[in-house]
Amino acid sequence: MDEFDDDRQPEELALSEDELRQHLNDYNVRKCIRLVHEAVSQHSNHIYLVPFFRNYMNLKFTYLANDQRKELLKKLQQDDVIQMEWTPTSQPNGGYTSFSLNYDNPLVRETLGPDAAPPSNRPRSSAPRDTGARYADPRTAYGSAY
Repeated sequence: MDEFDDDRQPEELALSEDELRQHLNDYNVRKCIRLVHEAVSQHSNHIYLVPFFRNYMNLKFTYLANDQRKELLKKLQQDDVIQMEWTPTSQPNGGYTSFSLNYDNPLVRETLGPDAAPPSNRPRSSAPRDTGARYADPRTAYGSAY
């Protein structure tokens, strides 16, 4: 029997729009969990929101609009995958948001494996650090010809 000799109709082979949307949402959630774990592995278990968004989310979720990326992080927060924390600073209206990955969450364990754990013995830096290296001014980054 040839692989094309299937008697099923295309409608029976295809996913519904809702099923397809759910698969994409599940994929994005798991991809984001792995991305947070990658950031945690490189830095600390407390990730600063703005640099994470700029240096990870914008680069890895190019097919999502900015609002969709924000919604993805909100979903992770609602599902107790990440815990957000606001830290005020001495500046007027100043402060920053950091978050950590909940390694005890069943979805995190399912995605990363049962042995996944936060890095230990890593000091938490005292303030957000973003060098902006990925966003250098193109006029000066390569010895300006402008």
